[in-house]
Amino acid sequence: MPAASVQMAEFPNNRFLTPPKLSPLGLDVASIDGGGWAPAQFEGETHDGRQVYCRYRGGWLSIWIANAPGLDALSEGTCLLEERIGPPYHGGLSLEQLCRYAGITINGTMLELNSEDEMQKEGWKDLSGNSTHYKFVQYSTRETARRLFDELSIRVPSSNEDYRNWYFIVEDDAEGKRIKAKSIASVRETAARRNPPPFGLRYFGFRKCPTFSNISIDRFKKDLGLHLRTPGTDETCRYADLFIDATFPADARDQLDRAVKVDEMLNEFFPVTQFICFDLKHGLRLPEKDFAAPFDREIRKWISAGEDRWWHVFCDGSDRNNPQYLGYRPQE
Repeated sequence: MPAASVQMAEFPNNRFLTPPKLSPLGLDVASIDGGGWAPAQFEGETHDGRQVYCRYRGGWLSIWIANAPGLDALSEGTCLLEERIGPPYHGGLSLEQLCRYAGITINGTMLELNSEDEMQKEGWKDLSGNSTHYKFVQYSTRETARRLFDELSIRVPSSNEDYRNWYFIVEDDAEGKRIKAKSIASVRETAARRNPPPFGLRYFGFRKCPTFSNISIDRFKKDLGLHLRTPGTDETCRYADLFIDATFPADARDQLDRAVKVDEMLNEFFPVTQFICFDLKHGLRLPEKDFAAPFDREIRKWISAGEDRWWHVFCDGSDRNNPQYLGYRPQE
């Protein structure tokens, strides 16, 4: 069974993606240029002077064309394409990829795709439909990240002996000395010249725990007289971003199976948790604002240790005359 079919049948989350092969627009323009990251933006012009605007962000590609010369493509145009072609949080796309994937020619000429070396250097991914991408992003405590890395190396080892160390981590060591991202990147680049590692795992640790600003905490103390504690703003519970990603051929069932094992492990370490919402001013439950999301067990344990501990607090000021003071915590 093709990997794309397996993905749709077996994965309810959006961590896996085999990009669809787009139907060519058959659009020939007089000029087009642009680039950048998150978003990657491109502007061009048709032979009859109409503006063309293309944008790629968060895995979504959209292409707009003005209805007439002199008009703005976005506000006074037609959307020719809006499709998810990349993994979550991805926002890098080259002009060559845009033209190839969407079927855009410049004065009758189709641009050649970038070389593999250029793609790797710029962080562009193969979004042609020939590769499957996996992306996981999650807040994680240092303790959870370390246990996860240790467990992964045992339960999902690399099949290539040349790349036993296929977990790349930017983290502080036991003595608190920072491991430079540059040194990690050089190891990754050296290995990738022969065969890219199957997974990239990064946890951005810290030598000195940062304090995340939270304006809501100070406002709540002033307006409600409540003592509130939240992870990140409290020095006894810190977290950072954990990134796990992989790219492999869309027809490589063995690599897909390995990615499934990693995904199953992540569900164990970060189980989906129900977050319940309270109106902190009146002490009322607001079940219509509840939501569910993966969550670090260590953060949940910290919150459950005190009634003044919350995952997130903020003021919903959409109604200026009656703002709501909201707090979220994991359901027991």
